[in-house]
Amino acid sequence: MKKGQTQLVFVYIFATVVIALIVIFGYRAIKNFKDLGDEGQIVLFVDGIKNKVNDVYSLDKGSSIKLDDIILPDKVREICFIDIDMPLNNIIDDEVIDQVVRNSLDSGSQNNLFLVPQRGQSLSKVKFFVEHVKPVENPLCVTDMRINLENEGDYVSVSR
Repeated sequence: MKKGQTQLVFVYIFATVVIALIVIFGYRAIKNFKDLGDEGQIVLFVDGIKNKVNDVYSLDKGSSIKLDDIILPDKVREICFIDIDMPLNNIIDDEVIDQVVRNSLDSGSQNNLFLVPQRGQSLSKVKFFVEHVKPVENPLCVTDMRINLENEGDYVSVSR
């Protein structure tokens, strides 16, 4: 082998390593952007619920709206509203979230909205606090957003 040919082998090896690193870091960057988008979708979803609840709370007693214009985020299978002042009547379909809810209640947390992820998915945050909300069932879990919000004077009731 000539001297020029051995140097060319090292150039090919170096180029292969550089290309592999670019592919690995590119994949990581795309995955991080996707995860960030999913988190943003969840934040917008929860903010939308909070805004609708506050809108109903500011209306006259007895006023109500259907909450059907907010779409569940892709990674969320269902949402559960709980009344932290009452015992849970039902078990939540997802064992992990059921345990999260029970632990949250046992610890005295004020969280009253829980997101149940799609099977095989995970969420960075599953529990939130929505002011003025009390569900008619405890917990009230829904897989779509066909729920009613009604101003009860001191709070907003959530029902199917």
